[in-house]
Amino acid sequence: MHVTAQTPDIIPSLPKEGELRFAKAFQEFNKIYASLKAFTKYSDNPPESYCIIQKEYEDYAAHYKNIREKYKPDPTDPNPVVIDLDYELRAYSKERIDYNYIVSLIQPVVSATDEEREEQHYKNLCTEITKYIEELLSTNPKLGELMQGLWDKINESPDEFKDKRVSYILADMRKETINDILSEFAQEWNVAPEAVSHAADRMYLVIRRFRDLIL
Repeated sequence: MHVTAQTPDIIPSLPKEGELRFAKAFQEFNKIYASLKAFTKYSDNPPESYCIIQKEYEDYAAHYKNIREKYKPDPTDPNPVVIDLDYELRAYSKERIDYNYIVSLIQPVVSATDEEREEQHYKNLCTEITKYIEELLSTNPKLGELMQGLWDKINESPDEFKDKRVSYILADMRKETINDILSEFAQEWNVAPEAVSHAADRMYLVIRRFRDLIL
């Protein structure tokens, strides 16, 4: 797969033939990875076992989905696409759709040109993002609400987010939300905000270490 696209970042700049070669290679990788996961524990076979980290796999998967939407079969096309674009990502579909994956789908939306926004694959991508955010809302309401808020703003004023990094925007939003919660707590209990923030940081570290021990 790395032969067709050494990193996820270069995929949007590939010509049609390059995009389709990557899509076919990713399908083959995904089939092998899904088969291995079916017979072993996921923890024994993370993507890192195949020279690819989880975040990189998610980025590749997001680009694959974009290509699949972009080149959906057209019965009037004299040169139809020769790969199976109806293939579903078996390895990823069994994993919970999470924050990072949705971010990787939203990023092409904020980078799209006016012409790209009129294309069907762009509209299909937006529909897919909405569906995944609804799923996130059911599993993590607080984070889902945060992402839903950003997604609504992007849909209302897409040019305001042109070429901005979605991950940075959401990180700032999460930090602001946490700070608001800590400030409300400090006011309610009449304690210094700095003390509350320090206590929250220490509690977070304790929870992280305890979770590592029991997982």
